[in-house]
Amino acid sequence: PDADHREHHVEERPLFGRRVVVTRTRQQAGRLSEMLAEAGAEVIECPAIEVCPPDDVAELARFDGALASLGTYDWTLFTSVNGVERFFARMAELRLDIRALAGVRLAAIGPETARALDKRQLHVDVVAADFRAEGLLASLDSQAMRGKRVLLPRAQGARTILPLELARLGAQVDEIATYRSARPASSVAILRRVLDGPAIDMLTFTSSSTVTHFLALLEEADPQNGRERL
Repeated sequence: PDADHREHHVEERPLFGRRVVVTRTRQQAGRLSEMLAEAGAEVIECPAIEVCPPDDVAELARFDGALASLGTYDWTLFTSVNGVERFFARMAELRLDIRALAGVRLAAIGPETARALDKRQLHVDVVAADFRAEGLLASLDSQAMRGKRVLLPRAQGARTILPLELARLGAQVDEIATYRSARPASSVAILRRVLDGPAIDMLTFTSSSTVTHFLALLEEADPQNGRERL
């Protein structure tokens, strides 16, 4: 009876019998995968991106220089969890003291990015309600940005609207590419197995770059019929 009860309980879960693909990085997929599994889904992790250092050596030098002079900035804006992780990983590599941020105001593009800062015992002054550059700009519009020095550490190739609009508000912006996202080669084989298996019910994406890289992986896995097979 206990086994029957457990089986019946599992079947009542909202995603029971659904096959769901998670495309987040390996380091970040865990919690989302757990939540989907708890809802009854069969979870397949197929990372569409991995985080790498920028491919411009000069940009790396600029990043190190900005970290060494953190106290000269009025604001630091974080636009992703990956950006937060890369920022503090590099600080640790350079053995820089996190107390350098004591006088710097912090802004995050959404609650998950804010939580990544909270975990480091850092107070986040502004959290955008709309998880896009436009949302962060709207949140900062009420702040006195004119003449403020702003550090914007983010992904290589990110949209230009944020630094341009901050400059329009009168801020002095140092935009620095602290990381780039790339396609994990190993995920092509994973995706081929996915395509050869039972039908997929759902794909999950947490950023526009994940979508872009996933479509490229799909093209590599099956150039002819990949999209149709999904």
